Amino acid sequence: MTLLPKTITFALILSFILATLGVAEEQAEENSIQALKERIAQLEKALAQAKTQLEKMPVPPRHTSNSDIDVNPEKHRLEIERALAQHEIDIEAQKRKLELEQDLAQRQAEQQRNIITFSAEQEAETTKFQYEMEQSVQEREYEMKREVERARVEQEQAVREREIEMNLAIETRQIDQTRQVQEADIEKNIAIEKAQIVRGQEIEKAHIEKYTAVQLAEMNAELERKKKKAEGAKEMQILKEELAAIEKEHREKMATLTKLAVFPLNVNASEIADLVKPFLSEHAIISVDDDGKVLVIRDVEDCVKDVEMIVEKLNVLRTDLRSQDVKKK
Repeated sequence: MTLLPKTITFALILSFILATLGVAEEQAEENSIQALKERIAQLEKALAQAKTQLEKMPVPPRHTSNSDIDVNPEKHRLEIERALAQHEIDIEAQKRKLELEQDLAQRQAEQQRNIITFSAEQEAETTKFQYEMEQSVQEREYEMKREVERARVEQEQAVREREIEMNLAIETRQIDQTRQVQEADIEKNIAIEKAQIVRGQEIEKAHIEKYTAVQLAEMNAELERKKKKAEGAKEMQILKEELAAIEKEHREKMATLTKLAVFPLNVNASEIADLVKPFLSEHAIISVDDDGKVLVIRDVEDCVKDVEMIVEKLNVLRTDLRSQDVKKK
């Protein structure tokens, strides 16, 4: 791209030099022609002066002082005219010579101008050809550079695509690993919750057995008191039958009227137990796990429902288990 301004500058300088030479040649030719014209004018002026002098010359006398010499006026006039004619011929010859020299100078000048014009045209053609060649070379270089740039861009794009694919694969593996860890945590939490529920159920069962044992002990004590007061074997038999009926009725009633409820909490379960005790029956069984996060209640259905409403209003249930219950529903 840097050769183009230099070539144009060189062509302009060369054209200026050729034009200057042409002007100088034309000026020299004009000066030579002007000099020839001045010489011709001088010769014509000299011829006119000679004619004037000839006309002004006096006629020679017929006879001179020397009687031996006889001057012939006609002869003298002819000699003068011949001399004048010879002078005119010389002037015309010089004039013709000058005209020929002028014509030769004009032809030489014309030939020189033609040579200069031809040289300038040839130089212009050469400059044009060089310019076209340089343009072609520059176009080829530009095409090569563009192809190289295009190949470089395609290579960079391929590298970026490979990097994107690698990053995507890494992120996919990371997401899979995170999901596996989350699934493992969820399974672990579910297992813990199940274990807590089973433990609560076992605790509830133990409380129920304890309560039943207490009731049976009370009933046995009452039976013993009745036995002491009773008289005779028949009365004892009747008491035994009544006791069995009462025990059976109690068990059936306990089975139909009571309800087991397990409340996993995000606060201290003992505080909630103290809060809901006034709303339970006198036969209610309340249990709290070792961690103090699970509350187990065994009571009649109405009381259990009241406790459930209270726990929901207090918003102390664990969120993860509540969401699991919602999904199950």
